[in-house]
Amino acid sequence: MVLGIDIGTTSSKAIVVDENLNILGEARVPHVVDTPKPGFVEQKAEVWWADLCQLAKSLAEKIDIKKIQAVGLSSMGPNTVPISSRGEPLRPAILYGIDTRASVEIEELSKILRQDEIAHTHGRFSSQSILPKILWLKKNQSELFQSTYKVLTTNAYIGHRLTKNYALDYFTASAGALIDFSQNSLYEKSFRSIGVPTAIIPDLLWPGDVLGTVCPEAASATGLSAGTKVIIGTTDAANEAVVCGCREPGDSVISLGGTSIFVTCTDRPLMMENALVCNYLDENSYIIGGATSSGGILIDWFSKEICDSSPSELASLIPGQIPYATGLLALPYLNGARNPLNDKLAKGMVAGLTSNTRLKDVYMALIESLAMEIEMMIEDITKIVHIKKDLKVTGGGANNEVLLRTICEVLRENIDVLPPEMGAAAGAAVLAGAAIGEWTIDQAAKMVPVKRRYKYSETNDGYYDRKKELFRDAYIANKRIFAGLDEMARAIHSS
Repeated sequence: MVLGIDIGTTSSKAIVVDENLNILGEARVPHVVDTPKPGFVEQKAEVWWADLCQLAKSLAEKIDIKKIQAVGLSSMGPNTVPISSRGEPLRPAILYGIDTRASVEIEELSKILRQDEIAHTHGRFSSQSILPKILWLKKNQSELFQSTYKVLTTNAYIGHRLTKNYALDYFTASAGALIDFSQNSLYEKSFRSIGVPTAIIPDLLWPGDVLGTVCPEAASATGLSAGTKVIIGTTDAANEAVVCGCREPGDSVISLGGTSIFVTCTDRPLMMENALVCNYLDENSYIIGGATSSGGILIDWFSKEICDSSPSELASLIPGQIPYATGLLALPYLNGARNPLNDKLAKGMVAGLTSNTRLKDVYMALIESLAMEIEMMIEDITKIVHIKKDLKVTGGGANNEVLLRTICEVLRENIDVLPPEMGAAAGAAVLAGAAIGEWTIDQAAKMVPVKRRYKYSETNDGYYDRKKELFRDAYIANKRIFAGLDEMARAIHSS
């Protein structure tokens, strides 16, 4: 048996599989995101550890978890967790690209380094980058920064709690713009430019490397056997690429989670300013990808806060045929816009409301906006990368048939949807099994079934072409309004 753990934005998941990837046990624990002020998105690292202990307890009610031979880790990211020399979090974790507090620091770093950042990291610093958030800590919480021994990400923190060892995986580090691709090591010049020692970042490991073994304290807290191997793992997007069998250039996957993520494999680190260029599983594999700031977060927010309903209830309002045409247009930028726009000031909106508008119309407009944001991200990446046909789709959003059918039509591509349980936690389990020699990653991917194939109908191009044109126009036309609204919100909050 191998265990995969995934710490996500809104919940933590666990899955235990056998040597044939049969699922022996699953568990899930929800948690909340804290937003103390506009642009600030945080979670307490202690919540992640409490989740893991609860997941282990739930699994132990179904199976003998002491027989688990290896644990693989997955998480949202890259997050920023400053810890003390005793391994204690010094403040709540600053989350990945949905936290936009370090905009001034991003500009400062980019000004200092000029074009050097692009030459070495193959992209620009953004809200996804770790170093601007470290600089924000140094400038705004200086005493805390002086007490910082290491900066970890989520899977690195969980790995430390399990093993007492410190490490950061290459994929997460490069997604956080910490890697100099000319050396496949930390981008030292960027650290020197702001007076931060590179020693604040732990040693780098590849996602399938063994971090250590479960220590006695962690065994007592979780019920796992002391000495069980722990694999460092990586961020959720890469783990989902693993379970989808993405290994060759052009292999691609869409992950529908709290945010929407697209990644495609390459055999070299191509340069692209408005996408994420990342190490993958070893020194010869890379990923180019992008992520949105909304996905499941948007649908959950709309269903709970606006409708006092559930996402499944809203989906049931939509008739079987797609498109369900409305006279509405939505922008999905609930927490700003990430790739390829990288605009932290972008806001969500719905245009076209009339007295005839119904709830299902607004819901459908939001669904379309998510699909069009994914399409815009993929279109940008395909300017330099060839993407193979028949995309794989995974993540919790794979349960939303309305979203899946809309994505299929908007992208004009057939999509193969994996079972929802074959997500990031399963990818972490695959890496764990590969680390102990149970299978190769390619062998494991062949055991993962396709739940359903959605075929592009070729009959709705005119409707979606016009919607996509208006989608782009709406963002451009409202940029000045977004900036004004952001200024007003900050003034209100400061007062």
